[in-house]
Amino acid sequence: MIKALQRSTRPQRTFRRFAAHACRLGLACIAVMAFTGCLAEEPTSEATTPSAEKQKPTTALPGARHSTSPIARRAGNTNPRAQARPGIPTARPRIAQHAERPAGARAAPTPRLATFASAATIDDLRQTGTPAKPSIAHETIIPPRPQLARRPRRLVEPPRVVARPSSRPRSQPRVTAAVPTSAAPGLATFFAHLNDLKQGRRNTVTILHLGDSHIASDMLPRAIRARLQKRFGDAGRGMLQPSAPFRWHRADHITFSASGPWKTQSSLTGGPGLYGLTGVIKRATSPDARLSLTTSRYAFDEATVTLLTGPSYGQAVLRVGDVERTVNAYAPRPGSRTFTITQRGRTLSVRPDGDGPIAVASWSILNTRPGIRYVNLGIVGASAWTTSKWQRRQMRRDLARLDPSLIIIGYGTNDAFKPTLQARRYARHVKGLLKTLKRGAPAASMLMILPPGAARKGDGKRSGITCGGLDPAWGLLAKLPTVRRVLARQARQHGAAVWDQATTMGGLCGIATWVKATPPLAKGDHVHLSKAGYARASTALYRHLMALYDSRRQLISRNSAR
Repeated sequence: MIKALQRSTRPQRTFRRFAAHACRLGLACIAVMAFTGCLAEEPTSEATTPSAEKQKPTTALPGARHSTSPIARRAGNTNPRAQARPGIPTARPRIAQHAERPAGARAAPTPRLATFASAATIDDLRQTGTPAKPSIAHETIIPPRPQLARRPRRLVEPPRVVARPSSRPRSQPRVTAAVPTSAAPGLATFFAHLNDLKQGRRNTVTILHLGDSHIASDMLPRAIRARLQKRFGDAGRGMLQPSAPFRWHRADHITFSASGPWKTQSSLTGGPGLYGLTGVIKRATSPDARLSLTTSRYAFDEATVTLLTGPSYGQAVLRVGDVERTVNAYAPRPGSRTFTITQRGRTLSVRPDGDGPIAVASWSILNTRPGIRYVNLGIVGASAWTTSKWQRRQMRRDLARLDPSLIIIGYGTNDAFKPTLQARRYARHVKGLLKTLKRGAPAASMLMILPPGAARKGDGKRSGITCGGLDPAWGLLAKLPTVRRVLARQARQHGAAVWDQATTMGGLCGIATWVKATPPLAKGDHVHLSKAGYARASTALYRHLMALYDSRRQLISRNSAR
């Protein structure tokens, strides 16, 4: 049945194809005829001869077409073959070009002429400017189409040129304060809290600084903490990591000690766990194990200890001076709990009670007087990948307890040491960290510190970045530009301010200049700075923040005066 229908429809398909071809052929013929008619020339009278045509000068009407061909115009006479035969139109020549036209002026629209015309109509039009009565053999003038008014061109403002600091290394590095050009919207909350602290409407402003080895030993935060607390007051040290969780762990004016069998669990070397913002956990079971810290500068008014809780944990003994408190870390589900001791003293200690293990996640020493509390939590060798092992719930709890006004993120140097680093994967980790921090402290301001220049032997060929003052055996880290670009982009997308530490060193190649400076401002590993170098960088960060803060105060005072 189907084959029968197919056979019955074949003639129909053939007819349709033939009809389509016929229509196309007919349209083509019509187009050829119309094109031939458009090229037709005005018919001339039989009395007109080539010699007479030559003697009779013709003046071209503006916008009209000449009756002679281009070859005839160049020769000065008409072609005998181009004379019109009675009743047969001749080919029409091309449009005459205007000899004199002002520069930039547009040509007037040329009237379209009918295909057939007589010489009388053209002569009347040339002499009087108006055509004679139209007839079938006469030529009718079709008025040109009206031109629509063009839209005015949209003026595009040229891009503003922003001067950027030179990346060439300086022979003598200097610390210069950034000149503020705006009120720094990314730091608005921090500056508002500073102003409230200055006016007595707020008791404490907490700054949380997360990073790597640059802040693990109080090297970079030392100068900025001292200057801020001198200007706004000292509210204590704040949260600290448990005693000696790794090598080179230091804190100014604080002595740490650990005795007995303590096990350190670090997010740098271990897998994911119940890590908070400190990134480390200290575990012990024996009652002989003891952690303690002692302040040498001043006594604290209050102390807190955060312990992990769960069904396997026992009791712990907290001691400040002569006051002891026994707390229970047992809980039906894994989590954490913070215990507070309100007692003035200089020494804080923690030990297991003996009925089960304990795990110390963090501890804090606080002052009740108003001022700045600068909390720096750095891990030697840490990177943005390290924070992905921290539990988000624990991080949010720590953030809620700290209530920071400013969060500073200082990763990137160790990330640049990874030759297989991929920008997209790295961006996802940085994005996850910023989102968690924003959820835990939605009102806090954020500041991203871009890592400075760092070099390693053999990386010159990989990175393609050469520095004039750098030893040929050394080269900038190949992935450093990628890391800096990702950090800056993520900071802008999440509303965080950005401070480039490399600007204080004269650019990425400034590490070579600082290594050779006298006295040296950077160490021979071309990564870490010396004590004097960290002091310069810390002072530059303080001046940068205070310059923005002072400019904001001036703007507020001007607006209030108006």
